[in-house]
Amino acid sequence: MIATVKPRRIELYINSAKKTLAAIKKETGASHIINGGLYNLNTRVPYCQLKAGGTVYADDGYKYFGFAWDSAEDFALCRVPCGKANYIACVDLLRGGQNGDMGYSAALGGARQRTAIGKTADGRIVLYCNQSSRTPERLREEMRAAGCVDAIMLDGGLSSQCDFDGWTLCADRNCHNYICIWAEESTQGGDTVLKKGNKGTEVKALQKQLITLG
Repeated sequence: MIATVKPRRIELYINSAKKTLAAIKKETGASHIINGGLYNLNTRVPYCQLKAGGTVYADDGYKYFGFAWDSAEDFALCRVPCGKANYIACVDLLRGGQNGDMGYSAALGGARQRTAIGKTADGRIVLYCNQSSRTPERLREEMRAAGCVDAIMLDGGLSSQCDFDGWTLCADRNCHNYICIWAEESTQGGDTVLKKGNKGTEVKALQKQLITLG
């Protein structure tokens, strides 16, 4: 499932109370929510780099490419940690239209459920959530086909869950953190039934994906 949004507001929700995605949706009123970064399932301690609302929740001492922002207007891919109020990092898929240096560990490899976030050249945000199996390499090409010039893989496996303005994928886990977006505009793709003669964003996205997949 893919959603492309023009964001009005973007926040990282730290789920200390272990709330469900549905409860977070009701509490925040965000139009789009997706599970966020990696964390330890037993201790709920997050990995990589994570900062929300000015508070650092994860810093393993390394710099990664991730998305950082103070507001929706300056949401951008950069090296983190950085001075922005919010940032999140995981596996670097796309950077400036080129392949990122994914460099993921074996624990993140193989075909599994995936989630990702990316940005298009015109500043829109692409949210990806799929409960079918994908390798990181295939995920990267699907994000490219969706129009992303920058993209990172988020937590995956059995954590993959989202609510894209009422289009939902559910999971049993209450994740450590979620990305919440309040959208000015949005389009969904990936589950739309297309017919001969259709036009628009969904058709273009499907055409790109078919070309990428051969």
